[in-house]
Amino acid sequence: MNREVIIRAEAEKDISEAFQWYEEKMRGLGHRFLMQVDAAIRLIKKFPECAPVEYRNTRKLLLRRFPYKLIYLVEGSNIIVIGVIHMKLHPEYTKKRQNAS
Repeated sequence: MNREVIIRAEAEKDISEAFQWYEEKMRGLGHRFLMQVDAAIRLIKKFPECAPVEYRNTRKLLLRRFPYKLIYLVEGSNIIVIGVIHMKLHPEYTKKRQNAS
């Protein structure tokens, strides 16, 4: 099945902010972060149920080398990325994002 990955605006903002933060810390580190996000997206596109269900049918996939989790939903043939969230954020922040989906 050919799945489409839809990245919501909030998730795009999460990615952009993290990229900018890492680039300010060390040139090239933001690009490494983007490579890990891309790898995670390719993985969930190929194996959408590889990550555990976290809350209300959303799944979380931990990024490699970075303290972030990719939060997504599988809806039919679509995979909807609703956030790329730092692991230290309070769990209520994550639930609020997931409730909005």
